[in-house]
Amino acid sequence: MSIKEESESGVVYEIGLPPQYMRIDATPEDQAIYSYYAEQLKSIVANPSVTHGIILPKVTDFEGNDLFTFKVHKTVKYKYRETTTVGEVSRVIEADTPEELQMLREGINDKTNNSCN
Repeated sequence: MSIKEESESGVVYEIGLPPQYMRIDATPEDQAIYSYYAEQLKSIVANPSVTHGIILPKVTDFEGNDLFTFKVHKTVKYKYRETTTVGEVSRVIEADTPEELQMLREGINDKTNNSCN
């Protein structure tokens, strides 16, 4: 389970914690640990120009997977807007990559061209 925060620039910060810290019936100590990491994450997102560090325990499950993790990734969406000349109908295409955007755009153009024949 994880706590996620996304910055205005689309950067997603994620701290993975064992489920015991996120349960409704968590002990006060576990709730305090969850609150600590949630506040650390909010601080990182609120102050992106400041260099941050976070210390996580090195604890693994029986399969060797880390129970505490910290990930940073960027979400990017490319958008293409096309307005048809027939009426005022607009359609928006959204894709995760430029390649996917191009494929979607070509697919729409192929359907439009085929329907005109």
